[in-house]
Amino acid sequence: MAGARRPRCADIDPATGKPRLYGGFYTQEDAKKIVAYAAARGITVVPEIEMPGHASALLTAYPQFGASEHPPTAVPSDWGVYPNVLNLERPTLAFLEDVLTEVMAIFPSPYIHVGGDEVDTSHWRASARIQERMRELGIADVKGIQHWLTLRMARYLEASGRRLVGWDDILGPDLPRSAVVMSWRGTRGALAAAAQGHDSVLAVDPTLYFDHLQTNSPSEPPGRASVISLEDVYRFEPMRPEIPEESRHHVLGLQGNLWTEHIRTEARVGWMAFPRAAAVAELGWTPPARRDWYDFRRRVAALPAFYNALGMPYAKSAFEQAPLPASGPLRTSRELELCSDKIPLALEDDAPLEGPRARFNVDIMNPCWLFRAAHLDGVRAIEARVGQVPFNFQIGDDVNQIHFPRPRTLEGELEVRRDNCGGTLLARIPLEPAARSEAVTTLPPEAIPEQTGIHDLCLRFAQPGLDPLWVIDSVRLVGGAR
Repeated sequence: MAGARRPRCADIDPATGKPRLYGGFYTQEDAKKIVAYAAARGITVVPEIEMPGHASALLTAYPQFGASEHPPTAVPSDWGVYPNVLNLERPTLAFLEDVLTEVMAIFPSPYIHVGGDEVDTSHWRASARIQERMRELGIADVKGIQHWLTLRMARYLEASGRRLVGWDDILGPDLPRSAVVMSWRGTRGALAAAAQGHDSVLAVDPTLYFDHLQTNSPSEPPGRASVISLEDVYRFEPMRPEIPEESRHHVLGLQGNLWTEHIRTEARVGWMAFPRAAAVAELGWTPPARRDWYDFRRRVAALPAFYNALGMPYAKSAFEQAPLPASGPLRTSRELELCSDKIPLALEDDAPLEGPRARFNVDIMNPCWLFRAAHLDGVRAIEARVGQVPFNFQIGDDVNQIHFPRPRTLEGELEVRRDNCGGTLLARIPLEPAARSEAVTTLPPEAIPEQTGIHDLCLRFAQPGLDPLWVIDSVRLVGGAR
């Protein structure tokens, strides 16, 4: 099936010169087995059929349902949000209702999730046919398209005795009271939903997003670079004080979310989920007056034996003493501080195809690092280990906000400045030795003028373009105090 597979990055078939495809799909029988297995354990499986955005896979298989005259010809592999959206033609609406009917036959859940988040409206704005269809349907602007579609699907599900669930992007006038709002952009979606009489579920970014690192330990797998610890999760308060007493029954519960863009193995999924899932369970079932972080920490210490008995991977770092802040002349990527917190990611190198890979912390909107409190007395040179990763991030117009210092050479350089990113230039380290390497490269040490005292260092790449995205693996001060 065209929509069930996508190209595997950096895995090129030598016979064809094209990327190999990976993926797969669940059959109806597979899905029924999952539902039965969950039901036997008191678990309801809630399916999500994303609409009208996040539809690239659907439109690869069924291009006639898209709003663009140039639908995707293959499921893309980049991370982020694509402009591929559904159109409003009658066959498209009939198709969506057919899909929901099929889903309802497999999943007895009273809730059917239709997504509705992160809808890029550019294809709607560019389509003359969409503009014509909006006039036919009485939709005033493109922002109203999603709401019109959500209302139609909510009524369709309601007529079948089911309740629509959507991310907080679906909130709008006349949404049926049966609709449930999943609040992910902070808690404001839950507050707005309760004010309008809707039930809600808290799935709040970042605290309940388990693709964030749990600690600063080097053993942490890739993900989002900011840390959401077990304690951060446990201390999250689902029942916000801003929610009036009379509306609190609308908060159905909370949800831990585990997105796997950067989590490529099942073992890593287990690591990112556990033991933070235990904190979510206790938050959902325990009144605030009975919650005690120190008692929970004592009890959760017994879980590794349970996880090991089940063969369940878990975050060993959550049970280890937190690493001390780095203070020596060598700092790894994770020991350096990011200059900003726009889209901080803990990325994995794309080489080698098999075996261990380097991991880098980087804010893709501002690739810049701080070497805090560097002891510069006697330091003669700076040595850097660098890597490069594809800029495969779909971030829309935000990409135009990414800027680099002007390079002096064709490949670019790593600039090192003292005190801050506008401070005295200490070194400009050429990237040419690393330009043809897919793995991490140690650049020749670059001499710096004699320095004294303790200073912060700012490290930024001067490069001609976005792709590849240069990243730091480690930085070492050569000479000086040990």
